[in-house]
Amino acid sequence: MKEILFITNRLKKDNKSGGYLVSKRNLENIITIFGKEKVDVYDVISKNIFLRIVSITFFNRLESSLPIIENEIIKKIEIENYNIIFLDNSGFGYLTEKIKKKFSEKKIIIFCHDINYYFFSSILTEYKKDKFNLKSFFRILKAKKEIFNAKINEKKSFKNADKIITLNSRDTKLLEKEYEYKSNAEIEVTLPIPKIEKELKKIFDSVEFNLLFVGTAGLKPNLNGIEFFIKNVLEEVEAHLYIVGKGMEKYKEKFEKLNKKVKVIGTVENLDNYYLDADAVIAPIFAGGGMKVKTGEALSYGKTIFGTIESFQGYEMDYDKIGGICNSSKEFIEKINNYIKYWKNNGRPKMNKYTNEIFIEKYSYNFSIKRFKKLFDELKEKNERKYITKI
Repeated sequence: MKEILFITNRLKKDNKSGGYLVSKRNLENIITIFGKEKVDVYDVISKNIFLRIVSITFFNRLESSLPIIENEIIKKIEIENYNIIFLDNSGFGYLTEKIKKKFSEKKIIIFCHDINYYFFSSILTEYKKDKFNLKSFFRILKAKKEIFNAKINEKKSFKNADKIITLNSRDTKLLEKEYEYKSNAEIEVTLPIPKIEKELKKIFDSVEFNLLFVGTAGLKPNLNGIEFFIKNVLEEVEAHLYIVGKGMEKYKEKFEKLNKKVKVIGTVENLDNYYLDADAVIAPIFAGGGMKVKTGEALSYGKTIFGTIESFQGYEMDYDKIGGICNSSKEFIEKINNYIKYWKNNGRPKMNKYTNEIFIEKYSYNFSIKRFKKLFDELKEKNERKYITKI
């Protein structure tokens, strides 16, 4: 008998974004706890773009959800009789409401990748920085609609949830401030320890210090952040910069024209060689929500990281030992150049021992499995106490 239904829209195989990696972590951790035979997955993916637009515009949905899909899920729950419904996002509000209305005894867990309302608000702020034209007008319009929908859906999600999970203390505070609900657990970004089996090869042409930026072009804060770095920092540091990430090849001409020390790689199948051959990773991200999974990914490869306070949100560590928090061009320049001096005088290391240790201790799968297990145990104990009381 199946115990738990895992509902998500972030597990597309061709999408290796931060959201995908966290959703994959959530599912794999749950399977470790319950066993594969007790976990079902429902992937909320509508391939019909027209229906998705209609759903967002007229039905106030988010996360590719459609009323017809929600009804399919209700039927599935009725047939399979799951005890726990795990919603892998706070944006499935209408679905959450329908589940609780029909199956009041079912336990609903909401996992917040971020607080949607604040995330879309930060994206809107980024879009407003662009030069105004027809394209930017529609982007702003879409972001405003997403903010409106987020508020509606999150209210419904949190009202009907039995347990709410946030990623970090910032999201916990935002949850309380905006919706007056408390988080039942903070489960930070965790990743598996990379399994590097194949023979590695040298990736970068330069024999000098090589910086790596990893990020998808589909997120506006990534584009704004890396452009800021190229324009305001790169010329003042003794380093070359390599840019990797889905869709970044579209910006190859633009970014490489800005500085001859830039090389845009774009979409790649495997990041192992890029991370391992880099001397340090940069994360100049100034907007967003939740936690930046690419920061966790860099930690998993034991890299020195230079990033903004936003890029380190939710990660608790000695930032100076990691590399450094840099919130201005001046801070990026000073901290990177100081590290390059250390790097030259200490055998040009590619691995940061402290980073590797902190990842294994706090940001690997073992840590999050314990947190999830504790939450599920609390839910089970609550059910048992309720049952005993009824008798």
